[in-house]
Amino acid sequence: MGTGFPTTSQLPIPIGLDTNWIAIDGGAYYSVALKSDGSLWAWGNNIYGQLGDGTTDDSHVPVVTGDSDNDGYADTDWKAVAVGHSYTMALKSDGTLWAWGWNICGQLGDGTTTERHSPVQVGTDTDWTAIAASNGIADAIHSVALKSNGTLWAWGCNGSGQVGDGTTTSTSSPLLITGRTKPLQVSAGYEHTVGLRSDGTVVATGDNYWHQCDVGSWTNIAEVSAGRRHTVGLRSDGTVVATGDNTFGQCNVNSWSNIVEVSAGWYHTVGLRSDGTVVATGDNGWNQCNVGSWMDIVQVSAGGRHTAGLRSDGTVVADGNNDDGETNVSSWTEIVKVSAGGYQNSRPEIRRHGCINVGG
Repeated sequence: MGTGFPTTSQLPIPIGLDTNWIAIDGGAYYSVALKSDGSLWAWGNNIYGQLGDGTTDDSHVPVVTGDSDNDGYADTDWKAVAVGHSYTMALKSDGTLWAWGWNICGQLGDGTTTERHSPVQVGTDTDWTAIAASNGIADAIHSVALKSNGTLWAWGCNGSGQVGDGTTTSTSSPLLITGRTKPLQVSAGYEHTVGLRSDGTVVATGDNYWHQCDVGSWTNIAEVSAGRRHTVGLRSDGTVVATGDNTFGQCNVNSWSNIVEVSAGWYHTVGLRSDGTVVATGDNGWNQCNVGSWMDIVQVSAGGRHTAGLRSDGTVVADGNNDDGETNVSSWTEIVKVSAGGYQNSRPEIRRHGCINVGG
């Protein structure tokens, strides 16, 4: 939760008094946030060193992190952050890419499978521009990144071919994904990866048991989002298409219209309308789809069991599971982007229930 007390709250609670947060991402029972001064902060579970502070000690309050040169002083040139399943990736303003935390399949990209408690550089390149981290578990975790020349790279677990190199062999270093030049956007799901081409078509690779990669016929797509076992695409006309697992109704988006952004969670899907309201469908066992009253929203993000929304005034609203304080965001201000992470299976999973479509 980041308040200093390991207590679940049904209402948003302020995380400190600072007002210069500009980005936030949530992972498996932990969060990482970026301030306008370029400093990086983290709090929550730290079993694999995913907080990046050099320890494996959990923290109930934000701790400054990101000491890439181990000189005892946290860096202040961080530009972007992506949180996966118990590991973190971050971009610096100089175009370098760094990672830390769990590394079971080499998802950190440093050429090893060694767990890291502080930042390690991913190669030596200085032209990385965008990153995506998977919230899968065990052999599903993988990382995807774009370079300034439009090439797409991936690494990590590859049991279902989600790295996209034509094999099922895991890799601990970035691999160039051929035939995927000039993508506008990439999204990493549980065991699959989706890419949006500049012509509005979509490509996908990885596990296709639930038909989550059956996107070859999609056209006029403006945005894609990969969930755990489903994929969602936003068409340029504001309608939405989805394919994959629909056990909880997470693909029931055919009636949506006037949508400007979509986000696929593990078992639910969220859409932002042009009027600033929000629609959601799928699993609602933790109230993660209770977004019908949200207004003035400019960006949404669907996590494993919770949903976050960014208001036009830079404040944040969230609903859903709050076991680790992942929805305690009401005190945040001056935020420019939100991202809700998935959940890890190290804790007994409570049975999900309820397939709903809220605000349709």
